[in-house]
Amino acid sequence: MIRDIIKDIDRKCEFPKVIEKLFKNRLTNNQQEELFWRLVHATRYACLLDYYHETNNILYLHEGQKQKENLFSRLPNKTRYNLEDIENKIISFFQYEKEVIAKIEQQHIFSDKDIKNYIKKRSSDSIYYEMIIEDFIPDNDIPSNALRCQLALYDVLKDLSDYENDLQDRHPNILVMLLLSKKITKFPTSSLETLCKVKTEIRQIADSLKKEGLSEPKIRSYPLLIKDIEDKYQKLTKEAN
Repeated sequence: MIRDIIKDIDRKCEFPKVIEKLFKNRLTNNQQEELFWRLVHATRYACLLDYYHETNNILYLHEGQKQKENLFSRLPNKTRYNLEDIENKIISFFQYEKEVIAKIEQQHIFSDKDIKNYIKKRSSDSIYYEMIIEDFIPDNDIPSNALRCQLALYDVLKDLSDYENDLQDRHPNILVMLLLSKKITKFPTSSLETLCKVKTEIRQIADSLKKEGLSEPKIRSYPLLIKDIEDKYQKLTKEAN
């Protein structure tokens, strides 16, 4: 079971491969491979923690700890200490998710601020990944906000594809929050039908994340990151047409 879950995480999560490509011209082949595997273990750990908090299945927690150990075995001491220091802030997101779930069940009318806050908090794990990247790239050269916006675009796209499963499993989803923001309390079972009701809002989110990500000056040194943000933006707006 766990092996299949890990394979599924690796298949769905494009982040390690994308980041490896972004910094390819600045790293040796060995550094590229090392960064890739550190990010693989980090994303597996993050996803497994998410699964654990959603299901309370202790197997996810145990495997998540193994992935964390695999990650930390590759890190210098300073990076390990720094990651431990910010980990509690990231884990607090899972408690925040439970609060969002409770509000959805209460048919809370989410404001624009609520939705922006959810998107920002959901992509806060970019800080964790950035700290791993800093072992290879000076932190003053990393386009932090652009990376967060890129991850946020990915998260919104994932919510679109996961809508039907999230609805069934009672997981938070940006589409459900947008429906409630429009005082729609009867949720369509089809993601296509839902998108028709909130496509304007999805396009506005896409526009905002693209504008914010591309406005960071440091991004000019990373044409592949610009392209990736543009590609995700195009995919998201196409979904919302």
